[in-house]
Amino acid sequence: MKQGQNIASAHRLNQRLVLRTILMRRGIARQNLAQITGLTPATITNITARLITGKWIAEEGQISHPGAVGRRSIGLGIASGTHYVAAVHLQRRVVSVGLAELDGSLVATAVDDLEAEPDPRRTVDQVQRLLAAIIDQVQPPHLLGVGVGASGIVDYDTATIQIAPSYGWANVALGEWLAEAMKVPVVLDNNARGMALAEHLLGSHRDARWLVFLYVGRGMAAGIWADGRIYRGIHGFAGEVGHTTVVPEGDLCWCKNRGCLEIYLSEDTLRRNCGASEQTSVTEVFRNASTAVRRELVHQMATALINVNHNHNPEVIVLGGWVDKVWPMLRDPVMEEVAKRTAYWPRPLRVVSSSFGENIGLIGAAAIGLGQLVYGVGKDDGEPLPSW
Repeated sequence: MKQGQNIASAHRLNQRLVLRTILMRRGIARQNLAQITGLTPATITNITARLITGKWIAEEGQISHPGAVGRRSIGLGIASGTHYVAAVHLQRRVVSVGLAELDGSLVATAVDDLEAEPDPRRTVDQVQRLLAAIIDQVQPPHLLGVGVGASGIVDYDTATIQIAPSYGWANVALGEWLAEAMKVPVVLDNNARGMALAEHLLGSHRDARWLVFLYVGRGMAAGIWADGRIYRGIHGFAGEVGHTTVVPEGDLCWCKNRGCLEIYLSEDTLRRNCGASEQTSVTEVFRNASTAVRRELVHQMATALINVNHNHNPEVIVLGGWVDKVWPMLRDPVMEEVAKRTAYWPRPLRVVSSSFGENIGLIGAAAIGLGQLVYGVGKDDGEPLPSW
């Protein structure tokens, strides 16, 4: 049940609401902030003054309004150069780290290999070393915390990786361990959910109330932005579209189900069916794929999009992973099949590429941290923004 709010918690929520509105509508004037947020002009004046003093936002010059007479308004934008979050993206065999501004811009990055089944504690040590190197390089005045995007089933509330088959991990308290090592808050979520949050908060789809980020790589998952919040489900594995059955009594999946969509649409399957090595770019692999391989991929990708739309009915589906890289070649045949199989839909399905290309995983991890620590997206309430 939603609890009532005292004055302090209401102030925190208002502060984060103003910040988030400025992030998503850069150059906005104070009077427009009041209109959009529903806060009084006096409240907006007080909050923006504190945020400017704390170097969370900055004035960006005068803006004019069509038909307006008199003094121009002052636009507000997110400040840079003071507050940062660290980002960690855990993939199979690779860990990427970065340092991001409040608007998600990456100012430094580093990448390292992971073992096939890495030891969790050694992985934390490895991540700490990578982060220490880029922090020393940038020397951020204020590090707010760390956002981590990881594959597998993640308990967001406890920052625990419940199951990560690609690492052989179970019940790993990664967030707690990394927080102890870094001495700052750590926010952990499934990487596909981080990607969806990045598209909503920081990308080209900020106006979408219902958005699904569909990641198709070595694994397959969906992150769901549902009318104001990330949808996780009761046990944290909502969006596991890769484990929906598309071939009854089909091949056995690692999850013990048969005929999972991930089996037929993963990058590993594409490479195996084409006899391609890891060194060959996925774009080249797809370009040289046989007609039969392409036909099957088109069919399964159309199935994935149809299933996502039937389950979630989003305004837009944003693509990531290997499918995003080859989408210009896949788009027409996939959308033609979608149209044939969905003749009753009232409007065409909108499917687009990610706003961030190959950086989506790392920016998604940054969004996980920024969402909870700065913009009030994640937990219903949070601590006050630090002031220095």
